[in-house]
Amino acid sequence: MGITNDVMTAPLWEEELGKSGSYKAIKDAASLHNIDQKEFMQLAQIESGFKTTVESPTGYRGLFQLDPSNYRGSPPFNPPSLFDAKTNAEFAAKEYKDFGGDFLNKVIGWNQGKKGGQQILNAYSVGGSIRAHSKEPWNRTKKILNNLSDKSLNIIADKYKIKGDRNQLINVMIDKKLNTFRNLSDDPLLVNLYVGEQQGKVESSGKEVDKILKET
Repeated sequence: MGITNDVMTAPLWEEELGKSGSYKAIKDAASLHNIDQKEFMQLAQIESGFKTTVESPTGYRGLFQLDPSNYRGSPPFNPPSLFDAKTNAEFAAKEYKDFGGDFLNKVIGWNQGKKGGQQILNAYSVGGSIRAHSKEPWNRTKKILNNLSDKSLNIIADKYKIKGDRNQLINVMIDKKLNTFRNLSDDPLLVNLYVGEQQGKVESSGKEVDKILKET
């Protein structure tokens, strides 16, 4: 049992010290590249929860979940460098400063790529589907599904009467041999669930970052 009475245990100290280092790296990068500090902090919270060692199943790494393959031509660099808060924040800031629109647009663009993000936003604005707004509906559907929560995946699964674990559900939903994929990519529900989740993340991250900025 750890020490109580407002004294954190060693693991919690380590976690908090790590986050403090992340906050500083994010603030420094935002300042250097003239980026809105709160937005940049929120993006890191959404992408990694301020954890520097996070790696997604598809290989995206660090605070801002960057793809190592995009930075191999930026010496001195090797993939593990993206687990360093300062390096990750610096690369991310250089990209983020070129994103336009409101923060929700930026978050979706960061998650889905600028082109894919705009396709999703265009579909959402008119109550449309991925198939109607993307030339590559399979790729976009797959990426959206991989970024949905289990709760949203289960909503889709219930509608289309699909059963299985997370991976099984996604595999059925993107199987081009089945009608499910065509029907889902034609269904505005997919876009609405995804954008709704991103809106929720923007709201919750804003509250958390406001608290952090007041305390640091």
